[in-house]
Amino acid sequence: MKPAFLTRLGARRQSHLLILWILVILWPLITPNAYWVSMGSAFFINLLLIASLNLLVGLTGLTSLAHAAFWGLGAYTSGMLAVHAGVTPWLGTLGAMGISALFSIVIGWPTLRLSGHYLAMATLGFNAIFSVLLTGLVSWTGGPNGLIGIPAYTLGAWTSAARPPFLWPIGW
Repeated sequence: MKPAFLTRLGARRQSHLLILWILVILWPLITPNAYWVSMGSAFFINLLLIASLNLLVGLTGLTSLAHAAFWGLGAYTSGMLAVHAGVTPWLGTLGAMGISALFSIVIGWPTLRLSGHYLAMATLGFNAIFSVLLTGLVSWTGGPNGLIGIPAYTLGAWTSAARPPFLWPIGW
């Protein structure tokens, strides 16, 4: 049987998560202008990245420094598929998940038995290589300026560009 304080802690975390989701959904409606919508979008996306990093480092105790590279790999894959191959953003998102999963296996398999400083250095190497590739492949990635011309998500007549660019594909 769990102690009472652990049960209350779990309920409190659940209520905080519920409040956070309500704030995410209502954020575009309660902000005064597009600037704050954009700031909220960046905040909540980074919050999601931090939560996934907490799962990796906080629960497993492993220090992987390639987390940002996998995140960037998914983002650039989706964008490059849309810009260079004419793939819809919905299929680009699926492609990004597939490529990120493939690279996580390719990087994860050789580093499977590493831990501590060895794992940190191996994953830091992948992060550095990925960063240099993004900067160097200007014709594909846009280099330091980033990709230009990524289309909006559309579903029938609905488009995410019609409203502020903030999590509208989740139901608004």
